[in-house]
Amino acid sequence: MSGVKFYPNASPNDLQTQYVGRFLQDIDGPAAIIDVAVARQNCQIMLDAADKLGVLFRSHVKTHKTTELTRLQVGDKADIVIYGLPVQPSSFPRLAGLGTSLGEWSITVLVDSLYILPFLSRYRELTGYALGVFVKLDTGYSRAGVSPDSPQFRELLEAIYKMEKEEPTTINLRGFYSHMGHSYSSDTTSEALDYLTMEIERCETAAVQASDLWKGSGRRFIIAVGATPTTTSAQNLACLEVMSSAEKKVKELIQRVQQTYDIELHAGAYVTLDLQQLAAHARPAQNHLSFDNIALTVIAEVASLYPHREKPEALIACGSLCMGREPCRSYPGWGVMTPWLHNRGKEGSQEKVGWYDPEGDRTGWMIDRLSQEHGILRWQGPLDKMRKLEVGEKNH
Repeated sequence: MSGVKFYPNASPNDLQTQYVGRFLQDIDGPAAIIDVAVARQNCQIMLDAADKLGVLFRSHVKTHKTTELTRLQVGDKADIVIYGLPVQPSSFPRLAGLGTSLGEWSITVLVDSLYILPFLSRYRELTGYALGVFVKLDTGYSRAGVSPDSPQFRELLEAIYKMEKEEPTTINLRGFYSHMGHSYSSDTTSEALDYLTMEIERCETAAVQASDLWKGSGRRFIIAVGATPTTTSAQNLACLEVMSSAEKKVKELIQRVQQTYDIELHAGAYVTLDLQQLAAHARPAQNHLSFDNIALTVIAEVASLYPHREKPEALIACGSLCMGREPCRSYPGWGVMTPWLHNRGKEGSQEKVGWYDPEGDRTGWMIDRLSQEHGILRWQGPLDKMRKLEVGEKNH
């Protein structure tokens, strides 16, 4: 976004004037580049899979934080879940105001302890609206949530039931929400599906206990599960004619649980994807995720060259502020130079540039280390195959 007129409140017209018709290498970096066609395809594949499976789907938007990509994920209907724990009362009036711009909408919060419940009544007092509630379950990730087998869960469930009875129209228990974040460590489709199976079963344990309390109410609870690897693996169930035993097991589990509860898948990184998602191998060979499915890259300028070092290196104007704090487990670095079409000039031809493939020959430029605002590219592989860099050139 550097150099945008009227930033940070530039209008679409300002942005179009600033960027449309320019070559990528002429854009000031570092800058995030999104391939909208790829992102749109990723969104549609997920929505189609959910429809074929007969499950609900909830989109996470924290990866990109843009209204444009959110609309590709959900359209004009917004069913909002607030992830912040604990709930902040100061945000309640602002959240209620979302209804004026979102049309058909609802707001739900996640709760995972008794300490949060007193704040929920204040939402009704301040806004006049009732809050939906998901109980946030810990199904093995151990970040936030409460275990469905714990005394704390039963105590929380009974407190919510009591609050519903004593303060009608204040809250409404919608279901149980889990995030299988440790599924990012998956190496195969079967492993990702095993994580999904475990998560559904653990959430069903919670829903059964709630059904006993709300018996006779006609309440149909939602079991909300997922992370990008597990939700992506569920796409296999919708597109494969011949399924493995693991795929059959999950599909049968979904069909059984849906007789009593609604299953909702959720994910966020699936829109843009990254090398970490490719490393999870959540989709099999016949429907394989590849670099072509990654919609987000970062363009950065080469600032200096160090060919004399043990391995040739280069300084780029792109550091941890751009690349994030978590490395990808499939290679010992923080990013790779991608195979984009590099324009040599407005009149020049386009040339396919080599890249470091973590699952290929591992030859190419890789971000070896990062500081806050700079990164160090290091060449990996034979020197006679090295693509020479130039100071001032831009790369993804």
